[in-house]
Amino acid sequence: MDILCKWHVIVKYMLNHDREEMFFPIMTCTFWINIVTQSVLYLSYFQFLDVNLSSYFSQTCIVAFYIATVALFYVAVKNKARYNKAEEWFKAFNSNDALIIKLLMGFFMLVSFVVLMFKALLSM
Repeated sequence: MDILCKWHVIVKYMLNHDREEMFFPIMTCTFWINIVTQSVLYLSYFQFLDVNLSSYFSQTCIVAFYIATVALFYVAVKNKARYNKAEEWFKAFNSNDALIIKLLMGFFMLVSFVVLMFKALLSM
């Protein structure tokens, strides 16, 4: 749970949100996790089993996973002590190190998102 709080704090500052803002960073993180996870699952597992992704069961599993991810992030960041600890962890970095962390996280999230999503779409 601590890693989710730290990730949320990095994304929050990366998106330039206020300290109290939690919704958009949560949605950004969960959307990224879902696209990357679904792409990896499709590329490594579903593609070879010829799973029908348009079935109601597949769609329900995808939506349920998204809701569970949102709930997990919400529970993680709702704990004030844990979240304040993650906030202080990030603020302990000097401005150059914080910028490097934000850039690396943004680059990693963007590249993994785009590459995996398009690789999965092109292999359908």
